Amino acid sequence: MRVNNWCLRKDTDRASFLTTPHCRCTSKGKQMRTLTIHKTHMAEARAGRTIADFANEVGVDTGTMSRLISGKSKPGDRSIAAILSTYPFPFEHFFTVTDAA
Repeated sequence: MRVNNWCLRKDTDRASFLTTPHCRCTSKGKQMRTLTIHKTHMAEARAGRTIADFANEVGVDTGTMSRLISGKSKPGDRSIAAILSTYPFPFEHFFTVTDAA
């Protein structure tokens, strides 16, 4: 499963979102959106385990998982693929597309 870093224009659908190059600013004057972790669903998946245990189960670095959960980092292609491969939920269950800040 290949997942790129992305941005989503308001007029694109999810299928084209998965192949759109990442940019957190604007493109040709259009407002771009960013991808964030849905913290409530991520906490449910974590189920009270330590960040280290959760990161090991998913298959990402503990520091990466900590930054994702705290919101200090945006999810990248490897962490998205790891989470979606570990948990059989739709993309929208763990990730939210929001307007750029």
